[in-house]
Amino acid sequence: MSVHPDVLVVGGGVIGLTTAWFLAGEGLRVSVIDRGDLGRQASHAGAGIIPPADPAHAATAIDRLRAHSYRLYPDLSRQLRDNTGIDNGYVVCGGIEFPEHPEQSLPTVFSRRASLCDLRAGRAPAGPQMKIP
Repeated sequence: MSVHPDVLVVGGGVIGLTTAWFLAGEGLRVSVIDRGDLGRQASHAGAGIIPPADPAHAATAIDRLRAHSYRLYPDLSRQLRDNTGIDNGYVVCGGIEFPEHPEQSLPTVFSRRASLCDLRAGRAPAGPQMKIP
């Protein structure tokens, strides 16, 4: 008798693998399929970047989701390292959020982001530059 999974996850990127991880943790039999190597498509190209987020200034649903994810990710990263022995390289390095237009205040608009690690490396966000007082 063949054993079939309870859940088939299509896509082995960060979202698919995280979904599979939590479903398996709940006792479900999970299989993950992807057209390529797991974690080596868009998730690999995005380098697992979790942009900094401030829930107090999260104006939209996507901003609130980002803020919630930002709070949860350090513990998930630790759990994965503790259970698999694989260090995913998660590092907190801070960030600066820039308004879309220079006349807008930071608490109102959060659209262009630059990691402090990027700024230290000489990489700045795309688009018009603004001076920070």
